[in-house]
Amino acid sequence: MPWRPRGEPGAWTQLGRMNLSAGRPEAALQAFEQAVAQDGRDVASLVLVGRVNAELGRLPQAKAAFDRALAVSPDDTDALCGELRLAQKQGRGRDAEATLRELKRGAKECPADSAPAVASMAVVPAAAAAPAGRAR
Repeated sequence: MPWRPRGEPGAWTQLGRMNLSAGRPEAALQAFEQAVAQDGRDVASLVLVGRVNAELGRLPQAKAAFDRALAVSPDDTDALCGELRLAQKQGRGRDAEATLRELKRGAKECPADSAPAVASMAVVPAAAAAPAGRAR
């Protein structure tokens, strides 16, 4: 029977990270969600919930997690970077550009390795992410 932390959000987050390292994103997501359930202001775990949901193709859930993280901490770089990558992936060019402006306003940028568990969320220029046929 696997070890399960009790009552400690940080322990749930650590379990989630271990599951990510072991290639178990579903188990990681459950652990991160437990951390958030115990501390709804845990921005790091909210961002991880967003990243893993994005990796699993659950884009609405990923957006909801990034939105919650930004509601708690509007200038959190990891949450902004997650939102930027997600907007680009979804072809929401205007949203991506607005998030990029927010990052630049705070003199922040997204590190290339900020989402190792989400390799499928490559950052592309916002103009390239716009749906075909849409005015740019």
